[in-house]
Amino acid sequence: MVWLGTCDYEQGLEFQSVAVDRVKKGGNAQFLCCEHPTVITLGKRGQSLTDVLTSMEVLREKNIKIIATDRGGQATLHNPGQLVIYPVVPLREWGLGVREYVECLERATAHYLAEYGMEVTRREEPGLYVDGQKIAAFGIRVDRGVTLHGLAININNDLESFSLIRQCGQFVLPTNLVLEMAKFGAVVEAWDFSQEAKKWMGLFLGEIGGLR
Repeated sequence: MVWLGTCDYEQGLEFQSVAVDRVKKGGNAQFLCCEHPTVITLGKRGQSLTDVLTSMEVLREKNIKIIATDRGGQATLHNPGQLVIYPVVPLREWGLGVREYVECLERATAHYLAEYGMEVTRREEPGLYVDGQKIAAFGIRVDRGVTLHGLAININNDLESFSLIRQCGQFVLPTNLVLEMAKFGAVVEAWDFSQEAKKWMGLFLGEIGGLR
């Protein structure tokens, strides 16, 4: 697991590109984990005219970029306090199909959230919800058998910014782990996102091991 700290979204793409090249050449899978400054990303099905709900002037005032990506899905927002994980995995070597891989991402994230008392549900589009509010988003790409992009878990991020977009083409309210834990009086005094990423990775590798 590589903890990148807080890095621009474009930097994250560059790190992924390097990691993908290494894995294609026979290197080990890598898990790149980070936080991003506030940014809106559009997947292959994303449309800025319909998925972004504010003007370019407002985005410029807030210093928020819109970045088109080659992942699946539509609009997603990243911001500080959200844990972002990019698994770079050789699917064929691991004996995984794309659907199995996405299901492992979802199950690992559901187990991670369950450790903090969250009961999550799924919908047709990839994502996890608590009482109908979105807490985790998924969007991937597979390049010659190697995965890019990944998932984002809302932990203690500002949720107001999500009003700027339609999340994955839906008008859905966001939530985060801190807000949901507060409902039953649970508190984490200080979050160490690098440790949270390691925790998630252990759960994900356990899911993969269960398929072998």
